[in-house]
Amino acid sequence: MSTQALRKSASILLVSLLLVIGSFAAQETAAASTALDVQNEFIDTLIKTQTPVVIALANLGDVEGIVLDHDESVILLRRINRGFTQQLIFKNGVIGITPIQIGTDVLGY
Repeated sequence: MSTQALRKSASILLVSLLLVIGSFAAQETAAASTALDVQNEFIDTLIKTQTPVVIALANLGDVEGIVLDHDESVILLRRINRGFTQQLIFKNGVIGITPIQIGTDVLGY
């Protein structure tokens, strides 16, 4: 095989590989978007119903309160057992959110 033919084959292979990688990246972005939608819907429901929650944190244990607001990186929590003070919690430190009183609005049943 000539050098020119090898270059052409390598170019075709590279373009094919880039298309496959681009396809996987698009699928991962769609999956991340769906996961974020579920997270936002869950937290929005907790805010709307003012359901008390326990938020499990990676290094600090658990905090209890009512979620007041949130954005893509933080949750604003009104603490129940600390004189109703507000606490700002970074989402990257949260490992779980559990409703204390499970109502039908939270679970959708």
